[in-house]
Amino acid sequence: MRPLHAVFTATLLAAFLSSVPAAHGESYADAFPTIPESDWAGMRLMILPQPEPLQHFGYQELYRDTDKAYTPLRCGDYAGRIVRVRGIGHGRAANGEVFDEAELQLEDTKQIIHGDIDQGCMNDVGPVPDLEAARKRYLGRILWYSDDTLKNGDRTLKIKQYLPVRVTRIDPGWYAPVPIRFIVQTKDGRQGYVDVHMSDTNVPARLQSRSRFEDTFLETDPRKTYAWSPKVWRAIENREVFVGMTAQQVRMSWGDPKETDTLSSAGNLQKWVYEGRHLLTLKNGRLITIRR
Repeated sequence: MRPLHAVFTATLLAAFLSSVPAAHGESYADAFPTIPESDWAGMRLMILPQPEPLQHFGYQELYRDTDKAYTPLRCGDYAGRIVRVRGIGHGRAANGEVFDEAELQLEDTKQIIHGDIDQGCMNDVGPVPDLEAARKRYLGRILWYSDDTLKNGDRTLKIKQYLPVRVTRIDPGWYAPVPIRFIVQTKDGRQGYVDVHMSDTNVPARLQSRSRFEDTFLETDPRKTYAWSPKVWRAIENREVFVGMTAQQVRMSWGDPKETDTLSSAGNLQKWVYEGRHLLTLKNGRLITIRR
């Protein structure tokens, strides 16, 4: 993705900062329902594009069944095409292991292809309803991004946490666990993308807690939701913590701890361990010590 060098005019900048999210009568859960594998029959899926270094391998788990010779699909022939699930059956691997297999039909040519399903996930496809609903609900809106980096091609852009960003495009992602790509732009014209999943449809159980849209973006300005001091917000924006912060403020800055432990029978003294060997102690919900 080429970096955006255009500078906002004063008018555009004012519009960016004053943009108010549109009202949506439909709840998030209603807009992005999770569809279990048992209910996939009739569901529309998009064959996802692949990153350039992987395109020559094709789609290893999507294939045509021709005289029992399973031929992976070529990326250039199938990326972006829509299939509909005709049914779920079972296949058997060379080692005798039984796996789920979907029969799929291309909407444009009616060709029948197949896809392996592992732990409730079919690689290389994403749910079309999630992509369409994401575009309808979020395209052009201002969201608040909860991380401090954006991807831009081979580069990583460093930004502050909970920065407002405008959603300029929503495309298919590269991988089934994160099939939706939000292309966003900061108020100073920097552009990058973030890959997420909108629902848990076709996402392995072990990855459902990661890269969730609801954890990645906020739909309202958190500075208005939480009337914390400028000192607290500066720390959160820069991924810092200090003694006296509340447990919620620590989570906003550093995310969930890797490990927690209650140090007193009353439960009012806790130890939080973070990646990088940071050890925090909280008493009555407030941070009292920071150690490495």
